[in-house]
Amino acid sequence: EPPNGSVWDVVIKTCDDQGAGTDAAAYLKVFYERDHASEIFQLDNPGKNDFERGERSHFKVILNQEDIINIGLFWWPGFTLNEEWCVDWVLLLNSNRDKCYEGIFHRWILHYKDPPTYAVKFHRLVFADCVNPAPEGSQRFHFLRLLGDNTS
Repeated sequence: EPPNGSVWDVVIKTCDDQGAGTDAAAYLKVFYERDHASEIFQLDNPGKNDFERGERSHFKVILNQEDIINIGLFWWPGFTLNEEWCVDWVLLLNSNRDKCYEGIFHRWILHYKDPPTYAVKFHRLVFADCVNPAPEGSQRFHFLRLLGDNTS
């Protein structure tokens, strides 16, 4: 764990609608109860095409507080054509702390930073309730045991 804060996983599900994916710079804003503080994170995996239509995208962020009360999303215009963005939901997960938050959006995200597009519903869940098998049609990798493997 970093000295200031803890590592959280962020999973974002882009809507499966025409034009829902985006190439714009996407941001997550996390709101805390204590001191009415907030933090902003750019969500980008270098070399990956994040936020494709119908896909889940995964990021890691370091949160300085854990008293999360809401989240918001926004995007910043770039130089690409695909700059609209629709999000179904966001999960914030920390297995070390057995915490998970779900933000339900089911809406198009606006590019306004202040205020961002807020989650329509935001809840804390038991960590295990945030983890499910992958949806039908997900890429599944198969691992084959090597011949002569005497570990059985």
